Amino acid sequence: KHHGAPGAGRAMGLPRVFSREPVRDVDASCAIVESDGTLNCHGYGSMVSVTATFGQCAAGWVLNTIANRV
Repeated sequence: KHHGAPGAGRAMGLPRVFSREPVRDVDASCAIVESDGTLNCHGYGSMVSVTATFGQCAAGWVLNTIANRV
């Protein structure tokens, strides 16, 4: 709003990495009875193989963008 970003509902034009795969509930056999307060991304989980894959995709996009400028 204060820095020229578009209004609500309008595209910002920022590149992003995401998945169209729907979020699945955790299998009942994997349920945690008590939470110890560690990072769990508001119930969505923080599995390193998922976050690392998205980070690598984003890094690949950056490298391709830089390579195409030359």
